[in-house]
Amino acid sequence: MDYLSRYISQPQQQSADETIKKLCNRLDHSTLLEDRRAAILGLKNFSRDYRQVVAKEGLDGLLQVLKKDREDVDVLKAVLETFIIFFSPKDLHQEFATWLSEEFTKTADNVVGLLDALDCSDFYVRLYTLQILGTLSQNRSDRVQQSIISSPTGISRLVSILDDRRDAVRSECLSFLISLTEDNADIQKLVVFENTVDKIFKIIELEDGLEDGITVPGCLQLTRNILQYNFSNQSYFKETGGITRISRLLSRRTTHDWSDQLIQNTIDVLSLCKMFVLPSSAHLHVNQKTLSQSNAMASIMLLSLHASIPPVVQAHALTVCACIIRGNTVISEGFSSRELPAGFLHARPLQVLFVLLLNLSTQEFDLEVRFAAASCIEAYIYENPVARRDLVEKIVSGFNTIEQSNTSLMSKLTTGSETAFGCLLETLLHMNDNARRDPYKVWFSANVLSHLLFYSPGCKSLARSVVLGDASVGEETVTAIQTMSANLVISLRHNHDERISIAYLSLLCVWLWEDPNSVTDFLYEASSLQTLVSTVTQSSNASSLVQGLSACLLGICYEFNDEKSPIPRTTLQQILHSRIGKDQFVARIARLRENPLFRDVSESYVLPSSRQDGLLPDIYFNLSFVEFLKDHYSRIQKSIEKGPGTSTNGNPNRAMSVEQAQKMVSMEREIVQLREQSNAKEKKYQIQLNELNIGVASTKNTISQLEQHQAQLLQELETTMNELSTIKGILNERNEKLKQRDSRVCDLETELDDLMLVLSDLEDKRQKDKLKLKELGELVSDIEEE
Repeated sequence: MDYLSRYISQPQQQSADETIKKLCNRLDHSTLLEDRRAAILGLKNFSRDYRQVVAKEGLDGLLQVLKKDREDVDVLKAVLETFIIFFSPKDLHQEFATWLSEEFTKTADNVVGLLDALDCSDFYVRLYTLQILGTLSQNRSDRVQQSIISSPTGISRLVSILDDRRDAVRSECLSFLISLTEDNADIQKLVVFENTVDKIFKIIELEDGLEDGITVPGCLQLTRNILQYNFSNQSYFKETGGITRISRLLSRRTTHDWSDQLIQNTIDVLSLCKMFVLPSSAHLHVNQKTLSQSNAMASIMLLSLHASIPPVVQAHALTVCACIIRGNTVISEGFSSRELPAGFLHARPLQVLFVLLLNLSTQEFDLEVRFAAASCIEAYIYENPVARRDLVEKIVSGFNTIEQSNTSLMSKLTTGSETAFGCLLETLLHMNDNARRDPYKVWFSANVLSHLLFYSPGCKSLARSVVLGDASVGEETVTAIQTMSANLVISLRHNHDERISIAYLSLLCVWLWEDPNSVTDFLYEASSLQTLVSTVTQSSNASSLVQGLSACLLGICYEFNDEKSPIPRTTLQQILHSRIGKDQFVARIARLRENPLFRDVSESYVLPSSRQDGLLPDIYFNLSFVEFLKDHYSRIQKSIEKGPGTSTNGNPNRAMSVEQAQKMVSMEREIVQLREQSNAKEKKYQIQLNELNIGVASTKNTISQLEQHQAQLLQELETTMNELSTIKGILNERNEKLKQRDSRVCDLETELDDLMLVLSDLEDKRQKDKLKLKELGELVSDIEEE
């Protein structure tokens, strides 16, 4: 045997490359489907180890098969499986993936071929097709988007897959639609008008709402994509009942067990609501009204104010609530007057906000909740001077109630409706150990009070009326400003958390701005001035934030100091120049402005939370105060250059006189009266509007009934016309047959006439033949004659 093998040549082993080329050739030129199927299966097997070779040699052929043989499910599945292997992430080089995507998408027909494959209901065909589309979209999203837009049925085919009940297919479809609608407004509009929103909410309902459904997060993300920054889609969403559907999703029991997925889904739905009421939103006031009048508002308030809600959900709900009421007086009043059911921290929303803000409950609230509560209070008074003054009155009244009561704070909160408001002043005026352990308590109190006092002489005068101590029993009386100044001195001297010092300094800067009476009140405490000067001049272990704010406060005191001040402008100028100096004064304020903790405060606000290391977040300033200080930065910095004889009245931004302040208070009262009259008229018009709406609804109902009747008649007419058309067709067919029969009869008659003529000729000839026979003597029988 060994001897023979030397002379018998072995067959040459075929290389993989040659086999792949032969399979590709068979794929391109075979006329039988079975041959092409066998070639595809062979290429699929080789693609696991030689995918680059198979892709280079066989991609075009596979794409052609995808178009012409997609009716055969086995062939279609094998082609798609081969493509899946091509794009498999295992050992996939980015350069090859990019080339493959380029080749695949160089003509729109290839992408359309994949869309055509979605018509097949096979599970794997749909799943693989969507996965391939998703991969192509990642590598060449522009081409994929353009190809889908160019296909008349491209979007509708994709959206129709959302009706597939198989979770894997539906999830893959959602993922692809999410990537497709990420940044393409045209596709967003096309997707919306395919009734996508309705399909999305049906899926969410099938998944039991916001529970732990697999596809719910994808549904919410897709909804966000098609609505965000797309005002026409937002309008369509509202007109088709989208707000009502959101309301149903948010209507939950507060005692429900909150899973991580439920929390995230709820936050996503709240983000959808917020999208409609952002300051940049089109038709902001209309959207605010729509949300406030829907059941969504009640659900959002429940999520905002109930203590059993997870903090992260509560914080997001509060920010949405703030956006709904911000700058809208009617909605703000409705919000504050709404009565909360049992189980809440208080019967009224505003009181609950103050309880959350100041940690006035036995339950400790997360910082993110407190920040959100602060934003909600600020939104309530935004561009609403009446609400602002009313809230200051409640704060002053609540504080007086606290001062006159001997009971504990917790019992005060339950007995007085305004006690929660008064706790804000109580925190600022009686800084205790709790406040020092929780510096943000003072910080929040100071920021909210600053918002109330911004450019409001009436509110400043009202707050300045607060006095501690009872002169009738021989106690020394101290004003609110003097008490806060003393607390500021304590925090600076004892190195308390600098957020406390910054809070007092920020509040006093706002309060003393353009208010000589408040400046006079502040300067009665000489120790406050001395502490500020020493803080500014301190060379070591000093915060640039605190030093800069101290310099700003000194500049404001000098700028708005008048003749009634206990420290004349001349003396104050000498102190500033001799103890601090112009250069150091300017430098301290400049360092404050350059500090990132001050400079980088912006509207891109992220809800803060405690850091993982247990420390407080690096938040020291409120955006409104930063904008206030930046607006007046130059004036404060140059104030020290003015001579003591220069009157602030000469400045266009001069301090308001007492007469002007009184006039402002009178105007604010007049605004209150006008507001009440406006509310009365609005209620009257609202009643009329409701009556008109009822009439419109009745008319619409009548029109709807008529349209239904018309549609029914049109349907009957269409049926009758179809029957008539059928009868006409039958009649025409029978007439045609009758014509054919008549023509046949006519032909037969003509043929019969011809035969009769022939017969007549034959008879004549026969007679002649008989005569000839007789002449020849032949016998002719009678039978023949007959």
